[in-house]
Amino acid sequence: MPNLRSIRKRIEVSVSITKITTTMEKIASVHVTRVMRRLEPSKAYHNELMDMAEELFFLVNQEDNEEALGLLTQPNKDKPAGVLFICSNQGLCAGFNLGLYHALEKLESSLKEQGIGLRFYAVGKKAVHYLDRRELPIEYKL
Repeated sequence: MPNLRSIRKRIEVSVSITKITTTMEKIASVHVTRVMRRLEPSKAYHNELMDMAEELFFLVNQEDNEEALGLLTQPNKDKPAGVLFICSNQGLCAGFNLGLYHALEKLESSLKEQGIGLRFYAVGKKAVHYLDRRELPIEYKL
């Protein structure tokens, strides 16, 4: 059976853990509000980008618009294909970026098998760093 001293010590430890946890929660909430404030100006950009993607989706899915569908799906062997490579710059996104790296490698190998050249447009520090490390030519960096 534990003595009074060890019981008091356990109570002190649990109180300390509670204080640390509440402090960490407060810090996390401050970080979330700060990020939300930083994301607020990008809502207009996001909405415009989603509208463009929606219009492109409907354009491709129209049955009578074979010309637009051909432009978007059939690569021209005479001209290089443009690849817009966008990666996350924030921490804790390594798995997401790694998936993008693998998808880019698959796309690159399949287009090279077809004899199609590539032009890379990189968005984000991680994307630029990855393409530089692989010594791939970057047309535009953002």
